[in-house]
Amino acid sequence: MNWSGTLTVRNTDDVAARLQRLLGGKTYTVRNGSGTQTGQQLCPPSRSPRAHPISATVALGAAVVEIHGTYGTVSFDTVQMDNGPDPEYKSAHLTFTRQGVTIKQRKRGQLHTIRITVTGRN
Repeated sequence: MNWSGTLTVRNTDDVAARLQRLLGGKTYTVRNGSGTQTGQQLCPPSRSPRAHPISATVALGAAVVEIHGTYGTVSFDTVQMDNGPDPEYKSAHLTFTRQGVTIKQRKRGQLHTIRITVTGRN
């Protein structure tokens, strides 16, 4: 499950599939700049209960991945077509391990880090 790379328009579906394998059927904790949310589980967004809990959308040369959980949504995006240097983290950079994923992306001039850690099985 170890993988590290930048989200691109071309690998959006692969990243979404990796997230599904990591988080599906498990509880997890989300840590970000606004706090810690424990006991999360994947669930469809309330506005569309038949939708998939992890969505990947590509349109107009950009891509967005959303993780819909018990207490809210984590989203990150890219405008890069292929992997390449991105020292400014304008596109999301992900590091997967067996225990979780770390997502880094610069938004409005600030580098944001989101850590999702698997804590158990549902």
